[in-house]
Amino acid sequence: MVAWLVEHEFLALEGDVGGIARLWVNPCVALPPWADPRPIAALHHFPYITTAEGGMTADQMVIVQPYDAAAWDDFYQALLHVIEDPVCYSSAGCAIHGR
Repeated sequence: MVAWLVEHEFLALEGDVGGIARLWVNPCVALPPWADPRPIAALHHFPYITTAEGGMTADQMVIVQPYDAAAWDDFYQALLHVIEDPVCYSSAGCAIHGR
């Protein structure tokens, strides 16, 4: 499974540290609200992943664009409100940023 995720650019492997695999997740698929995705995307030249206009009914539901620093910057700027004021969906309450 990990090999498939690496092959399809959802993960990047950096070997292991003390027998534990070290990997990076493409910030398109896993981004904490307080994180800036641009350094991770640039470090591993992660592609920018979007969903097709037709969603689940499209022939190709996910579109993988090659790494593009400007696209990542646009993504960051468009979601700055989420980064500055993350929403909590936990029934137990939020501990992030004093919430």
